[in-house]
Amino acid sequence: MKTNQNKQQKEDKMNIQEIERIGNEAQKRNDLEFKENKKNINFSLRGQNKYYFAFQCALFIKNVKKYGFGHITIDMIDKENKLKILNSDTY
Repeated sequence: MKTNQNKQQKEDKMNIQEIERIGNEAQKRNDLEFKENKKNINFSLRGQNKYYFAFQCALFIKNVKKYGFGHITIDMIDKENKLKILNSDTY
């Protein structure tokens, strides 16, 4: 009976280690994606939702580059990826 318990404990430990490894890999991927998405954002993103907000900003920039924004046409947008999102009262 002890051998069954030892065997089960080893399996549990291996499962926990595998779950931790998967979680760590997912966190690394999220951090890389966040860094890429935040490239053109010039204000601080913090907290649990920072990954979501960075992704939404990246989608917004992609959409503006594709369709323009308000009176800003696609031709007016700098083709050198200098489109940025700022947190400012004036622009």
